[in-house]
Amino acid sequence: MEDRQPTAEPLIRVRRAREGDLDRVVAIHASAFPDARNREARRRNFTDNARGDLSDLFVALLGSTVVGHAFLFQMATWIGGRRIAVGGVASVGVATEARGQGVARVLMHALARETAARGAPLCLLYPFRHRFYRRLGYGLVSEMRRLRIAPSAFPAGATESRIVAIGDPLGTAAVQRCYARVAPRATGLLERNAAVWRGLLGLDARHLVAVTGFGGEVEGYLLFQYLGPPDTAGSELDVVELVADTDRARLALYGFIHGQRDQVCGVRLVVDRDDPVLAVLDEPRAPGSQTIRGLVATAGEVGAGAMVKLVDVEGALAARGWSSDGALALRIWDPEGDLSCAVDVRDGVATIGVDRGGPWIRTDRATAAQLYAGFLRPSSAVRLGVATVDTPETVHLADRLFMTATPFFPLDVF
Repeated sequence: MEDRQPTAEPLIRVRRAREGDLDRVVAIHASAFPDARNREARRRNFTDNARGDLSDLFVALLGSTVVGHAFLFQMATWIGGRRIAVGGVASVGVATEARGQGVARVLMHALARETAARGAPLCLLYPFRHRFYRRLGYGLVSEMRRLRIAPSAFPAGATESRIVAIGDPLGTAAVQRCYARVAPRATGLLERNAAVWRGLLGLDARHLVAVTGFGGEVEGYLLFQYLGPPDTAGSELDVVELVADTDRARLALYGFIHGQRDQVCGVRLVVDRDDPVLAVLDEPRAPGSQTIRGLVATAGEVGAGAMVKLVDVEGALAARGWSSDGALALRIWDPEGDLSCAVDVRDGVATIGVDRGGPWIRTDRATAAQLYAGFLRPSSAVRLGVATVDTPETVHLADRLFMTATPFFPLDVF
């Protein structure tokens, strides 16, 4: 693919990266992401990434000079029980001397067109600036809560649950099967390849335990690491991910955390915004934390997570599963061109047609992505002034249609 902006000077072109671009790309990456990685580690980021390699990288050029780069990974997620192809955007960087000239904007438009051309209706990314991406039609779809709680506050769990340490290939394969069973029932979990699993489980500092069922199959697992030496002031257990296929397994993993109370002072656990874990905690407050307004305990932090863009609105609406039957028109205003379509849902599947009137909801592309992913209820969008409807009854219809069983919550950050 080679892409050119339609107007603007100087001319910015976008094409696939080549082997000869690597040195320049690494230099741009070092200026855009100034962290502790050395040059070789940055090269591996582009040639041996768990999500892809150099063939998934695109570069922007001013004249013949590479001035920007971005990955476009081929990924997949689930919404409403249906698998949806996704373009995963990552490592967006612009050379210092080319910033402020529209390089990232041109690059992002090119990636959106490439995603749609591949047949994937969504782009997904973790933003460096939410404002920048919202202007390009991306909507925030994931809220994360990172709790910091004493391990003794977690419920002790049932004694009959069997917790086992996982350290062999058969055990890790069973853990992967557990994730594969859970993902289609969740919203936003990403499909994982073997390289992603190796990167996730291959670090020596990480530990893996699982709950096994009566047939020996893994019903849930906990991947964690220690922050600071155990049994020292300020030591913490950092939960990388907790995945449970059954309620019994989830409670058993809480019991495992409770069992660490003599080893660590605190536990870090990231959950989605609807997770009810606070309801079962004996003391839902962060160790040593200040209170809010004198009496309200601080239990953790709130984080803004992934953003999504509907690069093919009709394709996206047809791809996801739906929780209720009904029909309405979705009307989107967009600087790139307004669009509208009719959505008719029967038995959880949407048929997309021409907007001929009837109930309708109108919003911008970024907010449409938030409605689509179940992050923002249509009624809330109307109250916030970012959506309008033809009648009050349409709000209730839209709320039922766009509802998801669980919040959009990808565990993977890429």
